Amino acid sequence: MTHLSGPAGVFLSSSGYLFIADTGNNRVLAYPPGSPNNYSIPVAIWGQFDLQSNNTGGNLTELQGPTGVFYDEQTNTLWIADSYNFRVLRYLNALPQSKLVVNNITLDVLLTFLGRSPHGYIFPNGIAPSSFPPPP
Repeated sequence: MTHLSGPAGVFLSSSGYLFIADTGNNRVLAYPPGSPNNYSIPVAIWGQFDLQSNNTGGNLTELQGPTGVFYDEQTNTLWIADSYNFRVLRYLNALPQSKLVVNNITLDVLLTFLGRSPHGYIFPNGIAPSSFPPPP
């Protein structure tokens, strides 16, 4: 799936990297800074092994309906709200230095929301940081 399917979350870093939570394709994409022409080929993909797949799953290399994304440029850390897996993931060393990264699994924090609220299941729908501790 080289096209987006129901993107629900977007984050633009101060240096111009564009992150998209491509909800319908169960992935998060990172595009390099530059003109709109540069946004056709991502530099990193989380949740899928290539641009043609849109599988769902719950292991550390799979996403199911990601809806939020935040990138901390100072620590090169990516946070993903993986809604239908009821979790928030934090990936260290998120952006590559020179080549395409697919399914970076340098995962050091996994926050899982199990159970129900009075209104149903708890689905993380976004990332809105106030401050995060630096990674170890």
